[in-house]
Amino acid sequence: MSPHYFAKNSGMNCLSQMLNALEVQAGRDLTVGILKNSYYENVALIESEYVMAGDEPDGVDKYIADLKSKGKKLNVFVAEVHHNISATAHTYNKELIIGQVRRLMSEDCIETPFTLILDTTLDMTDSEDLKTILSTFSDEIESGTLAIVLLRSAQKYDFMGLDNYNGGVMSVYCEDDTFSRALECLSKPESQLHRQSLQGLLHFNKCSSTTLGDYRKLSVSNTMDTHRALDAGVLYKPDTENLIQISTTSDYELPFIDIKFSAELNKQQAFNVCNFITRAISTQKLFMQRPSFGFMYATGSTIPREDGLLYRINMGLDEHKRTFSIAETINLVGKLVNDVRDYVKVTCAEIGSEYSTFLTGDVLHEFLNSTDSQIFLEKSLMSTDYPDKIDKLLSDIIYPIIIALPD
Repeated sequence: MSPHYFAKNSGMNCLSQMLNALEVQAGRDLTVGILKNSYYENVALIESEYVMAGDEPDGVDKYIADLKSKGKKLNVFVAEVHHNISATAHTYNKELIIGQVRRLMSEDCIETPFTLILDTTLDMTDSEDLKTILSTFSDEIESGTLAIVLLRSAQKYDFMGLDNYNGGVMSVYCEDDTFSRALECLSKPESQLHRQSLQGLLHFNKCSSTTLGDYRKLSVSNTMDTHRALDAGVLYKPDTENLIQISTTSDYELPFIDIKFSAELNKQQAFNVCNFITRAISTQKLFMQRPSFGFMYATGSTIPREDGLLYRINMGLDEHKRTFSIAETINLVGKLVNDVRDYVKVTCAEIGSEYSTFLTGDVLHEFLNSTDSQIFLEKSLMSTDYPDKIDKLLSDIIYPIIIALPD
């Protein structure tokens, strides 16, 4: 199969232009499904009739039931094999796209022709998963009943972390006559990537495609090494009481650490903890100063969500020694905030004050924004005598904060 290639201004622009082209092709509004926890799930919040698929790695049962109850069939399914960071996910799994699409077909939940759009931003350039998907559905593609669109943001990897350039790459596998109007829309000159970014994109992919693949692999390898070095005290599980709750993963091709927080902390209090993690890592000169869309360097950035925020760490291409140092720092910050929370509970019981979950956040807010926290960070957090240091911190600094807070 020979695909049609397009270069657009971004991955999101690839998606919007593809949907517009398919709408022109159909001559009416589309019924679009978006995979649960996908990078594009927030787009679906605008549309009340969208229901997410993929509650389980290969499960679309709820999705199918919703479509049948409304008498609808899908024109388009937007999905990804490897998830980008999600505002809601506490665990990441590789999606079994073939099983999901086959199930939709067997339940007569798709229109003909049907389009599967896959965001491949986090896939390897020689992805076996994508090769298998294309070969599995080759008959449907050749017959015109199915088109498969692979799109990705070029800012993550294709420009080697130089995110001052824009770009999105899209390849469309389809039967040309069936999708002729859509291909015509995508080919309009005014919709193509502008010259400066196009030149850089073509240069990197033509001259350095092997290096771009190695870039992806090293970024993922560093991230997985960091994940494996994290303690249980900072990882999410359904019954966890940890204040720091890092999403777990069974997908070993993710290039980021997704840090979420307990409901005990409001958005501002969670931000204070994010800032403290950044300071703890930056004190050791392990972070670059500027967060980046690219994954070249180790960076941290906060991402707002509806009920709080999350903190994304990209490990980049740094040597393994640095990645383990970052994991160790996160473990220690997680232990610190949990120790403070436990001390607040015990102290409230001792002084006859009613403990409230909000109190932990208030105490951390006061401490993390004080000069005492910076002193503790620089002199004590990474020292081998942490147990002695934390006892002194709790009695000399945290206790007065608790007493001073209003009832």
